Amino acid sequence: MALENSLKEIKEFILNKYKSNLAGLLVLGSANTGNFKEGESDINTMIFVKEQNNLNYEEELNNLTRELSKYRFQSQYFHSLDSIKEYIQKRKSFSTYLVITSEDGSKTLYSTPEFEKIRQLFKENPLTKTELVEHINEKDKFELDGYMSGESEEKYKDRAYRTTQNLLFHLRRKAQVINYLKTGNLIFDFDKCLSNIDLTSVERKELEGLYRMYEDRTSLSKEQTAEYFGIAKELTNKINNM
Repeated sequence: MALENSLKEIKEFILNKYKSNLAGLLVLGSANTGNFKEGESDINTMIFVKEQNNLNYEEELNNLTRELSKYRFQSQYFHSLDSIKEYIQKRKSFSTYLVITSEDGSKTLYSTPEFEKIRQLFKENPLTKTELVEHINEKDKFELDGYMSGESEEKYKDRAYRTTQNLLFHLRRKAQVINYLKTGNLIFDFDKCLSNIDLTSVERKELEGLYRMYEDRTSLSKEQTAEYFGIAKELTNKINNM
């Protein structure tokens, strides 16, 4: 099934399900960037409703994933307009902020004036440098020093490609933050962000290689993982010193 047809049918299903309460529907990931592979890639989305009413977000996501499974549908977030404001303000999540506000971070499948008002509010009230630095260091504790470290050999083999994904997302976030702090531009694209970062030729080659491994669904070895951990910590130092 062609991607555009899948997106059209997903939009129609979700709009029919939530009707006038649907505020916005964004598509992200490979279905947005142009790297989508039919039969392999998931269709990743963010869903926003105007009012929570009696909706249980986790149940809604589980139901949608099941009901739209033939499209390989996934949704990272299901929020009301109030809860996404609270989420950004509390979590200081730059990745989520960027997906919503940048021109290349997502494709808008459906939008309402209410959602566009929230989007504009975010643009007019960006996260501060202090908030971004704190966010990056908190993510290091949770990710580099947390669930991505200390895995057993057996567990590592099971998670090898997941580690490729996690490290790419981790490093991409840092590249996006450095680009934003340096240029003031909201850019999601990894390569464009890398072009604005002072890197050694080896670091640049390694980061470009990681993205290719992610696209090819290639697993990292433990040695490669250790190298990318080192690069990740160097990028944190750059952010802390900006």
